[in-house]
Amino acid sequence: MSTFGHTGRSRVSRIVVLPDYRGAGIGGAFLDGCCRLYIAKKKRKVSIVASHPGIKGHCRKSPLWKFTDFKPNGFCKSWRAGKHSGHTVAPANSAGRAVESYEFIG
Repeated sequence: MSTFGHTGRSRVSRIVVLPDYRGAGIGGAFLDGCCRLYIAKKKRKVSIVASHPGIKGHCRKSPLWKFTDFKPNGFCKSWRAGKHSGHTVAPANSAGRAVESYEFIG
């Protein structure tokens, strides 16, 4: 977990749960546990930007997460605006998807 340009802050970039185990709270429990350990060791703030309904729901309900921001169209608008510097493949970003940002306050 790391975030360039943000001293003292790290960001969860992806969490994946196998299909047979989805919906049981395993992803949220794993996320919370990892953030607790990371903060205890690294003494850094941890955040997540989520578009998946399961992660957003977990963070909304949990007292361990604080809502910080909402972007109805995601973060990177440059691809849709045609400012893509000659790239032929769209970068992996949240353009076009509603995303919510949370900070772990565990």
